[in-house]
Amino acid sequence: MRTVLALSLATACAPAPEVAGTSPGRALEGPDADAAIEAFVESGAAFGALVDPSTGEVVPLESLDRAVVNSGDFSQAGISCLDCGGVNATCTGPSGSTRTLRVDLVRNSGNGPVDVVGAGGANWVPISRTCDGGTCPADVDATGGPVAFQLDMLGVLPTCSAFAVWFDTVEPVTTTAQFLDGASADSIFEVGATQALPAQGWVALLSSSAQIFDLGGLNGALVGGTPYGNYDVQYVTGTPIEPDSTYQLDADLGFVAGLPGGQALLYIELGTSDGFTFSSLSDAATTAVYAGNLSAGVVSGHLTTTFSTGGSVTGDPLAVRLGQGSSLGSGTSDFAGFDNVVLRVTN
Repeated sequence: MRTVLALSLATACAPAPEVAGTSPGRALEGPDADAAIEAFVESGAAFGALVDPSTGEVVPLESLDRAVVNSGDFSQAGISCLDCGGVNATCTGPSGSTRTLRVDLVRNSGNGPVDVVGAGGANWVPISRTCDGGTCPADVDATGGPVAFQLDMLGVLPTCSAFAVWFDTVEPVTTTAQFLDGASADSIFEVGATQALPAQGWVALLSSSAQIFDLGGLNGALVGGTPYGNYDVQYVTGTPIEPDSTYQLDADLGFVAGLPGGQALLYIELGTSDGFTFSSLSDAATTAVYAGNLSAGVVSGHLTTTFSTGGSVTGDPLAVRLGQGSSLGSGTSDFAGFDNVVLRVTN
């Protein structure tokens, strides 16, 4: 692991930030690396890393001017890529195009729980994160408990080349799941059978077809009714939208397929429905790149969209839409879709 590079965030009128530490290897030098470091500085993030997946070389980034979280100040004690280099020197290795970045974070002051949020990156599509092998946030207490925790971040590389990740420690926010709660069948699609929509509250829109696919103890998912056909589906929660609230919609992406090489444009959309008209509030879309079979629990991407209401709202029920806009088609991974669809609200 390289010596930590300490970046002092510069103001618009200040000179460029001074970088201290050992020089990165050849694969992490040049215009792309310079642009990634500049983007890290502009993001205002506390921590980051430049990583060469072919060798496992990691150059840590840490802002000297990072903000102190309500629960205290943290610093990086170590960072590494668990599945870079060696047999994973290329994206045809056992890990494919997925990579895991492990960060040891040490509390310097304060106590209580802390969460971690992504703040950007380059050539990196985040999938999931764990704190000490479990869910985040981590309960890190300098006065009565552990003073450090281990963060693992899993992501997909759109291209098999150097990538960058940056992130922040933040005060956890308590949220309450609404209907799509990350546990029930309408959220995680564990139904033990194949069910054509309408099913579990989901309906296919217009002339598209979709299904919940969950067979033989495999991981369940919501996918299209045909291997490569585009589709749109909707779920109306029955819970009215509330004033002065922030809503967050999340979904894992993947392919119920053993054949590699697939890509699909997938989207999620949060809105309201008055029973006749869907009114969009926020949405997100990305091109998912096949990383493994979703039936085996391998996700190929993640989408998040948020929306905050003001003091006045319609009171119409919240509604969610998911869909596929395009795919590479025959000869590549088929049945692109969704899993772990969760809608949360913070009041």
